[in-house]
Amino acid sequence: MPFEWNLDEECWQQDDQGAFNLVHWGITQQPVEAQLDKAIACHVGARLCFSHGFFPAKFRYCPKCGKLMPEPPRVEGRWWPPVGDNPTSAYPRVFLEVTIPLAVVGWEDGQINPSELRLPGAGDYRFLVGEFGTRSSAMIAINIRGGHLHCLETDSSTSQWCELEPESQSLGHWECNDWRKSLAWAVAWTRDDKLLLPTDEGLTGVQLDLINRRYRSERLCEQPCLGSPAFLGTSLLAPTTLGLCAVVDDEAKNVPIESSCAIKLTDYYHPPIIEKDRLIWLNHTGQLIVERNGVAPRYIPWPADFEPRFNLATSYLAPDGQWWQLGFDHATEKYCFVQLSAGQQLIPTDGPRRIAGRICVRREQWSDRETAPWREKEEWSISREIRGAEHSDFHPLLYSREEIIGLLRRGQPQDSDRIFLLDRGNRVRLPQQELCQISIPGEPCLGQFVVYDRMLYFYYPGWGKLIGWALA
Repeated sequence: MPFEWNLDEECWQQDDQGAFNLVHWGITQQPVEAQLDKAIACHVGARLCFSHGFFPAKFRYCPKCGKLMPEPPRVEGRWWPPVGDNPTSAYPRVFLEVTIPLAVVGWEDGQINPSELRLPGAGDYRFLVGEFGTRSSAMIAINIRGGHLHCLETDSSTSQWCELEPESQSLGHWECNDWRKSLAWAVAWTRDDKLLLPTDEGLTGVQLDLINRRYRSERLCEQPCLGSPAFLGTSLLAPTTLGLCAVVDDEAKNVPIESSCAIKLTDYYHPPIIEKDRLIWLNHTGQLIVERNGVAPRYIPWPADFEPRFNLATSYLAPDGQWWQLGFDHATEKYCFVQLSAGQQLIPTDGPRRIAGRICVRREQWSDRETAPWREKEEWSISREIRGAEHSDFHPLLYSREEIIGLLRRGQPQDSDRIFLLDRGNRVRLPQQELCQISIPGEPCLGQFVVYDRMLYFYYPGWGKLIGWALA
């Protein structure tokens, strides 16, 4: 008769021949139906004896041969779009400030060797990294257009994608008809790593079961989403085709929105700016603002003739805590900034800026000064030049304390787009390096980065692969 080992949050059975098999896992003691293999063993932290198979993590020595078993491999890290590895970041959308160094292997000697990781198939993917109730971080690929979930499973020499099967209800879709809707997708999450996703079928909660290679989803509201969800206190909020949906204690209701104009319930919102007591969603026609002070949610249209340029810039956070958005004033035919959740004042600037959080690019120069990005030429006296950017546009997409990575958009049709790595801290002999040449069909702001298992990956919607670089 099998003997059971109950060890913290896991239960193993030992048969008459001494072989061990995992039968229950986690706080809820969910049954483990899949056959234990290297991928599942990594998720649960099982130890491996090369002669006699897998054993519980608490066993340091093989009970059959007595040999010391190595520590189980463990991948650490977290990556949640749109905030990367820094969940406290206030910067919205896909422009990321990260806490980890982005020093690519080979940067200092110019010997950079990118690799490729094939994706499960055609689609429009978003990538997450987390533990998801296991003991090791995993990378998840969400095909938002097809409504499929995949987990990257890696052993010592190869990596392959494994599709997670739905227990009942499918994930839902997010059909991206243009770059605005593609840029609008982002994920929220709970403390137990439950995913909260916008879909065309409604706001959806997803709980992953990587041990059994499946997931469980539930529709939290039935109206198609127009933007990504976010928490304000204990309330989960998301813009929908009926206005604003609030989910409190698993009950969904529509919340009235005050507005001086008709709200166009077909425009997609960009992922919200999240502050302690306020959420701000932006779209092409205005701002949806929700606060915790008891004031009803309100919608503020942009000033007359002002058109926001979300493809060029994230919202800018000034030192005084105020948020500003770059756009184009068709009345004066000038680029300008407008303060969010405030009046209709426009501050003109001498040309377009490309802004990612604190990083601001003007023509062939970049700066990370704390001063406002609409300052004119005298404020750019200490900026640094981007070599090779003449007649091109550099779009910053990702930055850390010491590095900036962005896309240098071709100046001529025959030129290639290039991914550049810039030194932010004057530390290395080569202040900038080209990571690779690529060709993208649409807006540079749709490019995505993800860090997993000491690799930096880049993806553009529609590609069937990730381009990767090893991190030092």
